[in-house]
Amino acid sequence: MNWWERSLTNLFLEGLNSIVQSVKSAARGFRNIAYFKTRIFLRLRNSTSQSRDS
Repeated sequence: MNWWERSLTNLFLEGLNSIVQSVKSAARGFRNIAYFKTRIFLRLRNSTSQSRDS
């Protein structure tokens, strides 16, 4: 209904969640939450720079 009323979707959040889940899956668990956050930020930076270049 949000799409029809306001033209909004949760596409951005679904994409962000997908990236976080892939980092989490590839790591098989993190012992340090700061390292986990760093990996997510690096992955987001790499994914956005690739989309801008193409």
